[in-house]
Amino acid sequence: MNELPLIIIGAGDHARVLLDLLLEQNRNVIGITDSNPDLKGSAIYGIKVLGLDEEILKYDSSKILLVNGLGSVGSTKVRAKVFNSLKSKGYSFETVVHPSAIVSNRCRLCEGVQILAGAIINTESVIGADTIINTKASIDHGCTIGRHVHIAPGCTLSGCVTVGDNTHIGTGSSVIQGINIGSNVLIGAGSVVVRSIPDNTKAFGVPAKVSKQFYTFFMRNFQNFMQRFFDIVFSGLAIIVLSPLLLICMLILLCTGEHEVFYLQRRMGMGNRPFGIIKFATMLKNSINMVAGDVTVRNDPRILPFGKILRKTKLNELPQLFNIFIGQMSIVGWRLLVVDSYDMYTDEVKSYLSNVRPGLSGVGSIVFRDEEKYYQDLPDPHEFYDNVIRPYKGQCEIWAAQHRGLKLYFQVIILTVISVIRPNCNLYLKWFRGLPERPVELPL
Repeated sequence: MNELPLIIIGAGDHARVLLDLLLEQNRNVIGITDSNPDLKGSAIYGIKVLGLDEEILKYDSSKILLVNGLGSVGSTKVRAKVFNSLKSKGYSFETVVHPSAIVSNRCRLCEGVQILAGAIINTESVIGADTIINTKASIDHGCTIGRHVHIAPGCTLSGCVTVGDNTHIGTGSSVIQGINIGSNVLIGAGSVVVRSIPDNTKAFGVPAKVSKQFYTFFMRNFQNFMQRFFDIVFSGLAIIVLSPLLLICMLILLCTGEHEVFYLQRRMGMGNRPFGIIKFATMLKNSINMVAGDVTVRNDPRILPFGKILRKTKLNELPQLFNIFIGQMSIVGWRLLVVDSYDMYTDEVKSYLSNVRPGLSGVGSIVFRDEEKYYQDLPDPHEFYDNVIRPYKGQCEIWAAQHRGLKLYFQVIILTVISVIRPNCNLYLKWFRGLPERPVELPL
């Protein structure tokens, strides 16, 4: 063991345990540093607190050794940060082993490891740098423990367990043989780990289960990433494959009706940020200012002849592939709304929609595929929309936001294709189980 003078980093409980041990071993501890400036000049067990950690930099890195006295309650990040920072400046850390610990000569302890009272490290195990094996913890044969890990008091790791970096295994936990525990993991106190634990998660219980909160967060981000990936791939391929059809539609629109090809409108997007969508023009230019306003009824006289074909086949939506490709929309999401219509939703509905991209298709689009039929022969379609359609549509969009994921994503795509071929197909009733109950005013 190197007999260079020691400086202990930290003045908390773990540092005091280490200081007590080192003094019992007659080691030359010349000072303590701590992030609390008020401790400067005080003494712990007769050893002076030098001040902040920056005081270490006044010492020649070749003439002292450091002891990382920072503990870890649930997270080893601060401890790891200090260790790596000082290592980058050329300083070295002492390995500390309590005399009552049983450590095999055939195991390997890396720099800065701390083995406390009564701990057992069996043959061929490897303990990574800056790792704490706390009081009466037992590491069986062939285990590999990563860097900046804390194995808390009373833990038992059976043979050939692997633990990733920056992981905390709570007091009294047990890990059966051959288990792999990932990096940045927290194992709750008293847990029994019988299955491998993935990175960046928390696990608790007997047997230990990954916390739903963290697992759901991880899966939600993964599925969001994959949905965006498929949006880019599918929209990009569709633009290439359908470009002849797009050109034909453009030529027909240019030569018929009012000779307008595209219809640009400001719609609400994710995060309550409006954006401009692109559609093929299917209605008269000034239709928004005509009798029905933003509500389209069946056989609406404002719809142009070729526009009826485009709307029936949903070809009028194809230019939105460009909105999808650049990330303003998704292939699957909530139905696009003008800003004024979006503002008429309740705050509850908007709180869900603001976290999701609007879509070319979606649950609401499938449920209300033939929405116009409900307005037929009504004296006031706006009143019916406000009192019946919008509230139920909002409930459906909330359900879709709560159930969003890759499964729903592909279900919607498949059902959209089916509904174009078979407009009266109600397969969604089987696939979208748990949808809010339809109002009696909206019969199938």
